Amino acid sequence: MSNAEPRWDRPILLGGAPRSGLTPLGAILGSHPNAMCGPAISLFSHPYFWAGEGVEWATRLHHLLNPNIDEHNEAVFDWDGGRGFVPYLPAVDELALEWYQVDVHQIRGSLMAGLHPQEAVRTIMSPRLRVSRKSVWSERSPGNVYGMKSFLKRYPEGRGIVVVRDGRDVVSSLVQQGWNFWRAAATWLVEAAIGMSLSRDRRIHVLKYEEIVADASAVSKKMGEFLELPDAIGRQVPPGDAHTSSVARWKRELSPLQLGMLATGTVIRNVPGLEEIGGVSFPEALRFFGYDDLTSPNLPLSEGELLSYAHTLAAPGFPVPFPMTHVDFPSMSGGRQLVGGMLYWIWGQIQVLSLKNKELEAQLEGLRTDKSKLEFKLQRKSGRVGALRELSGKNKELDAS
Repeated sequence: MSNAEPRWDRPILLGGAPRSGLTPLGAILGSHPNAMCGPAISLFSHPYFWAGEGVEWATRLHHLLNPNIDEHNEAVFDWDGGRGFVPYLPAVDELALEWYQVDVHQIRGSLMAGLHPQEAVRTIMSPRLRVSRKSVWSERSPGNVYGMKSFLKRYPEGRGIVVVRDGRDVVSSLVQQGWNFWRAAATWLVEAAIGMSLSRDRRIHVLKYEEIVADASAVSKKMGEFLELPDAIGRQVPPGDAHTSSVARWKRELSPLQLGMLATGTVIRNVPGLEEIGGVSFPEALRFFGYDDLTSPNLPLSEGELLSYAHTLAAPGFPVPFPMTHVDFPSMSGGRQLVGGMLYWIWGQIQVLSLKNKELEAQLEGLRTDKSKLEFKLQRKSGRVGALRELSGKNKELDAS
């Protein structure tokens, strides 16, 4: 292990869409004898954290980091990719802070004392750096792509790593995790488009999930050279974190209809702070990162696909969550969205009625069983009554004789 003093001028942020390989990549980097890579604390993902300083800035963060309130959503309505908050992330993840051996009250105190982000960073990172005896700190979080540009303005000698994965695999994986189809698609597209913009910066290196799975050794070498870490970085992907069967899973799990819907996705233009990525389409982002092209199939809707279509177009809930607000899917808009929602509702009612019908059939079957038991008991009783009557008749005959 290293005994060097912390290099506060050369930190590293890792970012990328969810389910893109940040966990194994962070584990590989953290295995370096001089680099520490901690779990996502959310705070570093927010551009506002890096972009500001002074009393007003510190006071607002101090307020939003109060564990006794839940007012982070106020930032959703004032979203600006250059200086706001990522709406789908908490201001800070208090459970993750435990790994860093610090609590939110210490961070709030450092903000008011230092009035700039660097003081908070030192408060968060120092305990773990000291225990691990490492000198370079890094942090991994999917949301870090939003804050990376502001982070590098704050740390000109810092470095960023963006990990990407085939967007179709990301959508497939997130849907399996319970995400709404549209939210999964919009999240990958917006964050991949941001990655496209970030890749133009010489201080940012792009790595692909598929490369990590195929050859972790080559990835660790590339990453070490880019970060100028002289010693070897760990070369093994932690078991269970990434595997070859997860590559191209979309070919097994996404229907042609769903792929056609993805092919229509485009980032809305002129979103504050995200102007650079306006107009980027799902197929364009795939091509940029070297993935197979995505075209919209011209398919008639079969009866089975109609149900799939209705299910896919299920309303995401209101208010519509970010980043769905920043992506246009023509196949989801206008009357088709309304019809899809109605079909989904009808389909849901059919399922409810079908379930009730099964319950009634089960109850009816139970009544039939009870009826059969009663009939059997009555037959037995009738037999006994008949035998008693016969015996009584014989007794009378005997008495008469």
